[in-house]
Amino acid sequence: MREAFTDEERDCILSSLRFSHYYRHYHGFVLALFFLGFRPSELIKLQWKHVDLEGRNIIVAESLRRGPDGKTASYARQNRATKTGDIRTLPLGADQVQILARQREQYPDPKPDALVFRSPRGQATDDHNFCNRTWRAILDAAHIEPYRPPYTARHNFLRHGQSGTA
Repeated sequence: MREAFTDEERDCILSSLRFSHYYRHYHGFVLALFFLGFRPSELIKLQWKHVDLEGRNIIVAESLRRGPDGKTASYARQNRATKTGDIRTLPLGADQVQILARQREQYPDPKPDALVFRSPRGQATDDHNFCNRTWRAILDAAHIEPYRPPYTARHNFLRHGQSGTA
């Protein structure tokens, strides 16, 4: 398992995103990576029909993976089962509900099949571009070394015992 980010590193990453002119669009996505415990491919595919804010649960049913040729653009992506092939229903804590409610405010009255987290152009997030452009720039701005990929944020969630505290 990769080394999780420290709480201080996590806070620096989130602060750098929040105040970045170029990358603030991804603040909610990265916040969710840290506090929902999803794999990036699962979070990229998360649709509003799988989010129940009132019932305080979320269904992890599928992921949006790279195409067979490794391409990451929206047109090349493929819907697939989760890595384990399981459909998981996860309870949401109050802070997790708040993260998703803030995201919903950005897209009033979304369709059930709409993605919860979208690129600035309204498409599925291209994880390759996100890693190479946004993530690396934010880690550099926050002076975080060594480089760790976005997937590492999942380890923070697991390290904190899935407490749901943001």
